[in-house]
Amino acid sequence: MRYFINTILLFAVTTLAGYGSAPVAAQAVRPIRTETIKPIRNESFNKNGKCRVRKLGGNPRQVSGLLVFDGATDGNQQVDPQIAVGGNHILHATNHGLIIYSKQGKFIQGVSQRCFNGGIDPKLFYDPHNKVFGFDLWNPWDRAKQKPVNISVSETSDPTGAWNTYPIPAPDGRDGGGIGFSKKWIGYSFPGGKSQTFVLKTAESKAGKPATVYHFAGNLGHPVATQDAEDDLYFVKLTRRNIEITRVADSGDGTPVSTKTLSKPHGFKHFGWPPASPQKGTTKKTASGDRNPKNLVIQSGFLWFSQTVNCRGRAAVQWHQVKLKDGTFVQSGLISDEKNSFIQTTIAVNKQLDVLVGFQETGPDMFVSPRLAYRRAGDKLGTLRATISLGEGKAATAGGAWGDYSGSVIDGDNLLDLWTIQSIADEQGRGDTVITHLPKSFPQSKSDKNAKTQKPTLRVLTYNIHHGRGMDGKFDYQRLTKTIAKLKPDVIALQEVDNKTKRANGIDQAAELGKRLKMHHAFGNALYYSGGQYGEAILSRFPIKNAQAHHLPYRYGNEPRTALAVRVIPDNGIPEFIFVGTHLCHQSGETRLEQTKEINKLFSNNNKLPIILAGDFNARPKSRPMQVLLAENWLDTVAPKSRIDYILLRKKDPWKVVKTIIVDEPIVSDHDPILTILEWTGGK
Repeated sequence: MRYFINTILLFAVTTLAGYGSAPVAAQAVRPIRTETIKPIRNESFNKNGKCRVRKLGGNPRQVSGLLVFDGATDGNQQVDPQIAVGGNHILHATNHGLIIYSKQGKFIQGVSQRCFNGGIDPKLFYDPHNKVFGFDLWNPWDRAKQKPVNISVSETSDPTGAWNTYPIPAPDGRDGGGIGFSKKWIGYSFPGGKSQTFVLKTAESKAGKPATVYHFAGNLGHPVATQDAEDDLYFVKLTRRNIEITRVADSGDGTPVSTKTLSKPHGFKHFGWPPASPQKGTTKKTASGDRNPKNLVIQSGFLWFSQTVNCRGRAAVQWHQVKLKDGTFVQSGLISDEKNSFIQTTIAVNKQLDVLVGFQETGPDMFVSPRLAYRRAGDKLGTLRATISLGEGKAATAGGAWGDYSGSVIDGDNLLDLWTIQSIADEQGRGDTVITHLPKSFPQSKSDKNAKTQKPTLRVLTYNIHHGRGMDGKFDYQRLTKTIAKLKPDVIALQEVDNKTKRANGIDQAAELGKRLKMHHAFGNALYYSGGQYGEAILSRFPIKNAQAHHLPYRYGNEPRTALAVRVIPDNGIPEFIFVGTHLCHQSGETRLEQTKEINKLFSNNNKLPIILAGDFNARPKSRPMQVLLAENWLDTVAPKSRIDYILLRKKDPWKVVKTIIVDEPIVSDHDPILTILEWTGGK
C-alpha cells in the first residue's frame, strides 16, 4: 500500500497576494433577538445514580507504541464519536450516550442522552480557560415541538460533578450543527431556519444562572475552538471560492456583535464533494462525509482545520494552517492513495504547533479502519509523518451512512498531548470506536527509527507451565498470571496444560488464564488424562478463530502430541497470521523427527498467511529434528540461546526480530518463559 502524504504549498504569500483579498466592510451586526433560558441542573453527571448506566469500552492496550482503548462498542451506521479531554478525565459521546474514562482508559461513569434532556449529534469540548466541559445535543423529538439544542456545561473541570443544561429552542433546525468556544463565549451554528447561529456567555452557564442567548441572522459559519486566551469567538465558512471569517465580540455593553473580518479566495486544488468509498467483499459503498470541516482550531494566532475532499475520484483528507489575521495559507497537506479512500477527518493542534490528523481508511481490499498521522512543528511544511494504524476493521458496513464526523482534540490539562477517537467496523460491520493518546513524548525526531516507519510490533511468548504446578508443589494461578502479565505478550503458546483434570482440581486452565489475563483462548487436546484432558493452549490479546488441533505421529508407548493452530486477527496494522503451539515427544528422538516432518508438511509452505511456530520441542538446536525444521523453511528467533523451547518464523515472512528475552523463573514452572518481540516489515 502506498500512501501519498503530499505537500501542497500552493498558498505562498506571494501567490495569495496575486489572488487579492476581497474588501470587507467592518460593519458590526447585532443579534436579531435574545432570550433567557433557565438551566436544567444535574447535581452530578449521573444524577447521583438515577440515570441508567451505560458501561462500555476500556480494554487499554499498546498499538504502534500508542495507548489505545475502546470507546462505545454498541454503534450503528451513525456513530458520530466525540471526545473532550481535561480535568484528568476523558468525556466521550456518540449518538447512544455519554461515557467518562480515566486517561488510562478505565471506565468511570456512563449515561444515556436522556440524562441531559435527550438528543443526537453530540459535539464536545473542554474549555481550558474556564476549565469546564461542554457539549450539545439536538433533540427533534421533544413534546413541545421546539427541537431544542441542549447546551450542557459542567460547573467544574470534573465531569462527574454538577452540570447545567440549557434547552435553546430551534424549531426550524436540522442536524449537522457545530459548537465552539472562546474565553468568554460558547457558540453554536446549525442548518435550518432564518437564524442559524447563537452565542451565550460561558460564565453564566458555568455558574448555573439563567443565560441570555443571542441569536444572529443567517449562519455565521462553523464556530471555532479557541485555544488562545481570546475573548472573541470566531466562525468560519468555506464557499466554493472563498474562505470567510467572522468574529463575535463584546460590543462594550456586554452584548455581542458580529463582524466579518475576512473574505478571500482559498485556492483549493481539491474541493469537490468526496465520493462514497468502496469496501472489501461487497459492492455497497460507505459514505465518506462532506467537504466541510468538522472541527476548526485557533492556536497561536493560526486557524487549523482538515476536510474530506474528492481527489482523483476517491475520498482524501486535506489539512491546512491559515493566518487568522489576513487569511494567508501557511501550509496545506493531502493524504490520498491510488486505491484506498480516507474519510471522516478531524484535526488537533497543541501549543507547540504539533499536529494530529485523525481519519478512517477503507478500500476494495479492506474494511473501515481507524488511522492517524502527525507532524512536529519543526517538520517540513505541508508534510505529515507515516500514517499509523490504530486497528483493522473486521467486516463490511451495510453501505450508505457512516456517521458524519470523528473527534481529535488537545489535552486541556497540559495543552501538549493530543487525542483522537475514530470509528472501526466490527464483526457485524457496525461502528465501534477506539480512543488514542498521542503524548508529547512520542518520537520527536524524524531521525528516530520508530518515527520514520511506525512499524507495528508483536510480542510472542512460549511457556511450558508444568500443568500449573510450581516447583514448590503449589497450583498458584495468581503467581502464574503475574509472571506472564509482566511480559505483556500479545500471543502465547502454552504447553503441558490441563483441562479439568483431577490433579488440577477440575480447572480449565486455558480458560482460567485467559480470564485472568483478559485474553482470548483456545485449547488443543493431546491425550485424555486424570479424568480430563492434557495438551496445548494458545492465548491471544487479539481475536482468534479456526482453532484446530493437528495430531502428530507417535509410536506405541509414547505420549500423543498435537500442534494447535489458530488464526489471529490483529488490530494494530499486522495482517492476520497463523499461530501454532506445540509440544514434541520427550521419549523418542525418532518420534520427534517424524513430528517435525509432519509440522513441515502442515505449515512450512502451505499457507499464504504468515506463520509463527512456538513451543517446547524437547530437542537441542543441533539435533536432527531441529535441523530438519531449520533447513526447510524456519528461522530460530531464540538462537544462540536456544535449548529446547523455541519461537520459529518462516524465512519468507517479513518479520524482523527486535529482541528475545529468556526470563529466569525457577519457581513457577520447570521451564523458563521465552519472549520474542517482532516487528512487521511487510504491508497489510
